Order: sequence, then structure tokens, then C-alpha cells
Amino acid sequence: ERHRRDGRRAIEDFLARGKRYDAPAVVVQDRTVSRFTASGSQITLTHNIIQVLEKQGMERWGEVRLPEGVAVLTLRTIKRDGSTRAPESILGKESASLPDLEVGDFVEVEYLEAAPPPEAYDGLLGPRFFFRSFHGPLVTSEYVVEAPRGMTLQIDARGGAPRPLRELGAQAQVLRWIARDQPRLVTEPGA
Repeated sequence: ERHRRDGRRAIEDFLARGKRYDAPAVVVQDRTVSRFTASGSQITLTHNIIQVLEKQGMERWGEVRLPEGVAVLTLRTIKRDGSTRAPESILGKESASLPDLEVGDFVEVEYLEAAPPPEAYDGLLGPRFFFRSFHGPLVTSEYVVEAPRGMTLQIDARGGAPRPLRELGAQAQVLRWIARDQPRLVTEPGA
């Protein structure tokens, strides 16, 4: 709970900047928090907020597919006037259709994913995190790792990842990587 962020506040901060983007959508917040325990279990919080800027963005973000077995915390359309729309649950459907999504609206997706300790506890592997996206420019891209204070962490940073900010508490260590204003990645021909 302490690692959750208010989605509406992120949208307000984004809108206050007044920056315009030439893309089908802009990823206002791309955020993942991975919490590791001494037993080897982990829980991952993912919280993304996207503003749809063109019809192509509506096609990409109007249908949301979530990983199997996650606990959905937030899944909604936030309209330009601030009102919200939640998708209907349809039994057997593998995705969620965001209702009334229009250009200028926001899509907010937040969920938890838990993983038990590995059978052969020889170490843990966190999820990959990229500070760039083919889906649109990233306003704020943040990856946070929380682990027990005494746990040795080995970081495999590649591709120009930002340097982590470290916080050391009485029981836990927290590493936070933050990248801001990342341009959209473009697929190169023949890639």
C-alpha cells in the first residue's frame, strides 16, 4: 500500500505541464514496484496511465489484456471532465474493453501479481523493466525494488538505464530508478 500512487494526481501533474505529443498515445506513468521477501516470494505492483491522443491510440488501449492470476486494483477510463468509466466483466473474455474511450481520455491500469518462493531457492529474478516503449513517449517511467535490508542485490542494468536512488531503512532497502520524458521507440526496418 505504501508504494501505491494516486493516478488522478499523476494526471493533474501531467496536465499542468502543458506539453503536447505527436503520437497516438502518451504513457503518463509507467510504474512497477517489486517487493522481495527473505523467503523468496515476491509481489509486483504495476500501475500505468496512458492518455489517448489519436484514433490509433484508442485502438491500442481500448482493449486491455492483463496477465493471468493478477489482482486488479484499478481498471478504468478517466474522461476529460474527470468522470470515470469501468469496464464490464464478461465471463470467459480474456480482455477488458474500456467503455466510452475517446481521444483525450486516460486509461488507468493497476494490478498486483504475486509469486511464491522458487522451489530451488538459489536467488530471485525480478521482472525486466524498460525505460522506453514502442507504444508511445513516456512522461515518467519508474521501477522500484524493495528487499530485506541484508539481502544482496545484483543489478543487471543495460541500455542506458538511469542510476538508482537508494534508501536504507531499518528493515528494508529500496532502490528506485526514474526516467523522465523518454521519446517513443521506433521499430527499425528489418529489426
